[in-house]
Amino acid sequence: MTAKRSVQISVSILLLGILIWWIDPRELGRVLMDADPVWILLALLVTTANRILMAVKWTLLLTVKGIHLSWWRATKIYYQSTFLGVFLPPTVGGDVVRAWLVTRDEQRLPEIASSILMERAIGLLALAIFGIIAAGLLPGLIGESGLDSGNLLAAIVGACLVLFGVFVFSFSSVAEMMTLRLSKLLAKIPVVGRVASLIGKIHGAYRDYRHERSTLALFFVLTMLENALPILRAWMVALALDVTVSPLWFLIIVPLELVLIRIPLSFDGFGIREGLFVWFLALAGVPNSVGFAVGLTNHMLFLIALLPGAVFHFLDPGARKQQAPKAA
Repeated sequence: MTAKRSVQISVSILLLGILIWWIDPRELGRVLMDADPVWILLALLVTTANRILMAVKWTLLLTVKGIHLSWWRATKIYYQSTFLGVFLPPTVGGDVVRAWLVTRDEQRLPEIASSILMERAIGLLALAIFGIIAAGLLPGLIGESGLDSGNLLAAIVGACLVLFGVFVFSFSSVAEMMTLRLSKLLAKIPVVGRVASLIGKIHGAYRDYRHERSTLALFFVLTMLENALPILRAWMVALALDVTVSPLWFLIIVPLELVLIRIPLSFDGFGIREGLFVWFLALAGVPNSVGFAVGLTNHMLFLIALLPGAVFHFLDPGARKQQAPKAA
């Protein structure tokens, strides 16, 4: 176990310990024991549908590159990479595994990597839109709390405009020229030159997506749906635990959760995810123990939904014979 992973696990244990000390364990146990299994099952099905949707929409980006994966194979790869990604650096670790699983057969790394890069770029834009919606809803839900809603909304909109500007610039000829110059400048340096050359090829494959506007538009719509499903899951978990608050609260909590867990502070966001639910649901009048139960159950359902990835990985003969790449 690396020192970084040890620190992340320690942070998670510390945060969970503080939360458990803060709540009533007996009330937590009662709430979990009284959970409605029907809503729990529906929430699990929504999580599964989300995994399949992510895989299917990824095939759209691969198809325009001439890489044809069946939805079943893409789903298995997505499950494997997400499961292994729990034990690797957030987002990037799973993406490296996903690229490796396809590249070992297709041998077209620039095109595959560019599809993942495009997927992440559009995903970030979609998440930013949900962030704007959440910032607009928060003052009305919290009421008179001293929150400067105008500045908050302006900050989020400004950040989103910057993201959109970077996204548009990434397709420009200026960005292409900068990448080519960097590749030439570093070409004579061993190893570094090869990496720079690969980055240039990946950017070229990525930039070619500018000719696939209809595909990108469809991908964006599906990505918005993908971001909505975790919100629906969290609301269903709340209903399962007899928490009847406005679904709008989860439209605020979940996008913030999805942003914060990308910061490698704790192991798979343990402590951070649960703390967000405790804090925000307390503003809605939900007891801390119940809020913690909602956050913990929501998190555990996500991990349970990834278990097919473990099965797919250990049944994959290629994964047993080869090792995943050591670096991105």
